[in-house]
Amino acid sequence: MKKEIKYPNVIFILCDDFGYGDAGCYGGTSIPTPNIDKLAEQSMRFTQCYAGAPVCAPSRCVLMTGLHTGHCTVRDNFAWKGGLPPEGRVSLRRDDSIIAEDLKHVGYTTGIFGKWGIGEEGTEGIPNLKGFDEWFGYLNQRHAHSYFPTYLWKNQKRIDFSPAKDGQQGPYSHDLIVNYAIDFITRNADKKFFLYLPWCLPHEPYEIPAQYAWNEAKATWKDEEKAYASMVRKIDTDLGRIMELLEKLRITNNTLLFCVM
Repeated sequence: MKKEIKYPNVIFILCDDFGYGDAGCYGGTSIPTPNIDKLAEQSMRFTQCYAGAPVCAPSRCVLMTGLHTGHCTVRDNFAWKGGLPPEGRVSLRRDDSIIAEDLKHVGYTTGIFGKWGIGEEGTEGIPNLKGFDEWFGYLNQRHAHSYFPTYLWKNQKRIDFSPAKDGQQGPYSHDLIVNYAIDFITRNADKKFFLYLPWCLPHEPYEIPAQYAWNEAKATWKDEEKAYASMVRKIDTDLGRIMELLEKLRITNNTLLFCVM
């Protein structure tokens, strides 16, 4: 009789430009990170890991494909001066196999919410053509340099946001991304799922709504330092939301939760 394999859920949170030593579990003392620290205390820390590349796009390509940059399709944020459109960026190809496609083959439901960065509009490298059932966020990493964008992508449809009125900014992209993640987990709690969350925080620009400002930041810190600290606190808070949801849905013990800084 064939033994049934019990597959765990996988949630992989990737934080962009988070300082390794800023989290308490890695020695940070300036910014409280109770949820990150709790996750580390309850599981394990990886202290000898390195990004696949020093810049955004090739690092994400390494993560998704498992290949060294010498074998990856995407080897830099740009191709060459005057290179492939748009802006010389390179996208994944049809024959580039990534982890989402592999997990789809064994029955996983897959989702990605955040910054993709390795497949442009109209190419074979967009998330829905690379094994992801659901997708919301930024295709282009340069576009992700604003947390108040005029549009984002939901699957293969561009979602435009109304222009800001009366001096008010539009929706904060990170909030939308986290809400999609919460909804995805809730809807798929009775299935095996892979959820990839390449969050933009705390990458510059250091933009965060006033309601998320960390009021305990030191008065001597510069405004950018205070905003960065507030973004780290926001990451920690939203990680806590996900951890609480897994407990509520009673799937914590069957979920591998990674938070990479």
